[in-house]
Amino acid sequence: MALNHLFALVEDLNGPSMYSSKRAMFGYISPHERLQIPSWLSPQLRTAAQDQALLHLSTVDVLEIAEMNYAALVGGGTSENDSLWVSLLRARWIQLGCLLRTRQDRAVPIDEVDEDTRAQSYDEQWEAANPIAATARDQYEVQKLNSADLGDAAFQTYIKKISAALLNHVNQCATNLWALSAHIFRVRGHHYKAEFEDTIERTWKATTLDLPNTAPSWQVLVRVATHPFGVKALRDGFEFFLSQEALAPSFDVRKDAFPAGAAMIGTGYAVLQQMKSAAWWVEFSTLYQGLVDSVEHQHGEILKAPFRYHQAAGLYGEVKRDVDDTSVRALAPLLKGFITVEAAGTAISRQKTLDKHAEQNPATQERFAIYLEMLLNRVKQAKSLSEALGSSAVPGPSAPI
Repeated sequence: MALNHLFALVEDLNGPSMYSSKRAMFGYISPHERLQIPSWLSPQLRTAAQDQALLHLSTVDVLEIAEMNYAALVGGGTSENDSLWVSLLRARWIQLGCLLRTRQDRAVPIDEVDEDTRAQSYDEQWEAANPIAATARDQYEVQKLNSADLGDAAFQTYIKKISAALLNHVNQCATNLWALSAHIFRVRGHHYKAEFEDTIERTWKATTLDLPNTAPSWQVLVRVATHPFGVKALRDGFEFFLSQEALAPSFDVRKDAFPAGAAMIGTGYAVLQQMKSAAWWVEFSTLYQGLVDSVEHQHGEILKAPFRYHQAAGLYGEVKRDVDDTSVRALAPLLKGFITVEAAGTAISRQKTLDKHAEQNPATQERFAIYLEMLLNRVKQAKSLSEALGSSAVPGPSAPI
């Protein structure tokens, strides 16, 4: 992986994750923000064992699901604009196969999906009252949407609120907004908190997609809209959309993002990769071979099964594994010394993960920083390439590093 991509992932990890194993982190949305679905939809939903697949829902089916969510949101005090966005996004994500059938499939401790027990869909109601001839499907859909026989007044009123521009924005951004929410939970351990805004903005900007000024806040888009689907669905949907090339290229880079709870390994590995281009790397890696090998081994293990190492592994349907970051803690003073001199002002310099452990041995951090500064000054003053590339001994470990 290119270093600039690696550093981008490290910057996404910057800051504390919000997960606490001592309290439930699910079920924090208000009752009116729960996902509303008609009972006829449940049999069509996939189980956890099934592959992701589009649901064969008509336009009217999708709008019925959207209207149900809009009514609940507005009824609970959510603004009309936010309710329109969330309702259409949720209906689109359901159509794309993002909703799993049961609480067990969704791997959630508290279910946030409410089923409406109406016996028939609007499609079935309309077809029963209006036998159709062999008309084209698109004409059939338009006829139903314009029919006074379809649904109730609330449904007709809802349809009239949906502008072509809004529908276009939703369809263009739905998969990438889903991926955004999935990525934020992956790297920060929570759907949203105010301090995540910089990461959210940076991640969305990388997609080069525009949201209109009328779009809801990030809290609404990445938390309220997606929360009822479950964290496992976020991961599955992200991977499915990526496989279908339905995401911006920037999310392809983030598919290997380190999980919340493994930031030490992710950051340590990224710094070591940058160190490898230095003339003193061979000597450094020999002095600290055991620690360097341990970091690289742990990095590889986490990449094989990242969600098992996530702080909220259970919400992904995984059995949690512990992260062994003792090697990075030991190297932290040296890594921080390198960052201070060689990577000042870069994305990796803004991470805080190493600070606590680097500060436990400030002498080693300072010695290594002084050594690197000496090398930089010698290169600046060198009169020839051979003089600039001349060797200097790497400071050995003091007891203990």
